[in-house]
Amino acid sequence: MPTLTSTTTPVTPIAPPTQDPGQALRATMRHFPTGVALLSAGRGEQAIATTINGLMSVSLAPPQILVSIGTTSRVHAVLEADRCYTVNLFSSEQAELARLFATPAKPTGRALARHLRPTPTSGRDGLGPDGSYDVLPGALATITCGLAATYPGGDHTLFLGDVVHAAVHTSAPSPLLFHQGQLVSHVGN
Repeated sequence: MPTLTSTTTPVTPIAPPTQDPGQALRATMRHFPTGVALLSAGRGEQAIATTINGLMSVSLAPPQILVSIGTTSRVHAVLEADRCYTVNLFSSEQAELARLFATPAKPTGRALARHLRPTPTSGRDGLGPDGSYDVLPGALATITCGLAATYPGGDHTLFLGDVVHAAVHTSAPSPLLFHQGQLVSHVGN
């Protein structure tokens, strides 16, 4: 049986010990590339969408995903009230849209119709009537969820969603990534 060995590598902190731990974590996580997505929730004049990168697959049986939303975000209250959401995975060609939906000036309500289309399954049981704007043309994929649970996480809430619809849009190019504080189409060479 092989023997496990351990070596100690000195760790050089990237932030001075007096730096705020939250800022040190932000500086550290900048080194971890993540995908970028558009989360939408609400209907009619309450419809809202925002750019996110706090997204993960949780389970395949049952199919579930989790998104992380800041408690002071405008989408937070809509998500809690609507109890469903859609996530569109941005393609590398959608950096400008990702920037737009990351600003306070993002379109809301019926103005979302300029960017999003109703999901083909609008009106399905438990997810409310037609009138939601969910599908982002040109996105890599679309995932629609009913809210299963919420969990507090500091200045964010984690929204666990039961996947009720997922579709890959095969004609889309590579994913949009967030790395080193920038939206990029690839990392490295």
